Amino acid sequence: FYEPRVDAIIEPLPLPGVEAFASFVYGDHLWQSMLKFATYKGMDAMRKPRGISKAA
Repeated sequence: FYEPRVDAIIEPLPLPGVEAFASFVYGDHLWQSMLKFATYKGMDAMRKPRGISKAA
């Protein structure tokens, strides 16, 4: 199992016939996914999305 570092920038591979997606910071994605669990409801304000410019 491979899990990237939280500051990793996830970018689409340039594959023919595959629609590209917007690049994102894995930590931002992880935090937003975590907030979907009832245990973490209401914690939105504890971490603001970092965005690519701060991770790069």
